[in-house]
Amino acid sequence: MNRDIVEGNWKQFKGKVQVRWGRLIGDYLGVVTGKRTQLAGEIQRSYGVIRSKTLTGAMRTRYPARAASPTVSAQGMHTHENP
Repeated sequence: MNRDIVEGNWKQFKGKVQVRWGRLIGDYLGVVTGKRTQLAGEIQRSYGVIRSKTLTGAMRTRYPARAASPTVSAQGMHTHENP
């Protein structure tokens, strides 16, 4: 989990609180601000998820697991027979 995901989740939570508080006191500008904060949080969280997946995929292609790496087959090995 990277920082963008955490910050995005926090912004979404903060926006939900702003919306509820705005509705409670009748501050419609606060409701709009809260919804905008929620949207910004969702965008940042989505960016973090995509970035995390991209970096993970890049690491897999750059450094494949040993089990997935090609091995030397029996045909590729040279044997020396005594005449």
